[in-house]
Amino acid sequence: MALIVLLAAMAVPFAALGTFYTWYQAMSFRWAAEAGLPESHANAIKHARAAFEVHQALDWFRIFNAEAGVLWLGKMNEYAERYVKNVHDSTREVAKDMANNYAGIVAAQWYERHGPACKRHLVMHLAMRDGLKALEEDVPFTPAPGKHSPNIPEAGQWLEQHKPALRMAVEKKLDECLKAKIRD
Repeated sequence: MALIVLLAAMAVPFAALGTFYTWYQAMSFRWAAEAGLPESHANAIKHARAAFEVHQALDWFRIFNAEAGVLWLGKMNEYAERYVKNVHDSTREVAKDMANNYAGIVAAQWYERHGPACKRHLVMHLAMRDGLKALEEDVPFTPAPGKHSPNIPEAGQWLEQHKPALRMAVEKKLDECLKAKIRD
């Protein structure tokens, strides 16, 4: 009996996480549709918006570096998709997801400096102005030859090398939002 109670207690957090993940997935399609964006943007919005919100929460607690924490959680999500959901994304798809996670982090950091400068959620501003990577082809990344399964560390190395350019592109899109608000 104790074993059953223990297993049930362990299952509750996983069930809650699965429910939240399913809800967030559905909401990302809704957010894309409400913005008049194609469904291909939903995954980009999901990654960027989750990274934005998790970064804000981790930064508020100031337990550790929020950026590093969000990037680590993004990698763990890719491993979970691979082993728990049995989803075999390409390495380029993983790099795209990581780039969108990073865009959400940059948007959260930008928000901390500028406050609520835009009426829309900043991630939606990015999605509507091509500031997120909606398709694998949007990522200038060529994986090592002969690799068929996703190489998450290789995608992570790509992200590390391209962080400055990604940050600059995201901040430029968000600065446009700030300038537009000032003109209003």
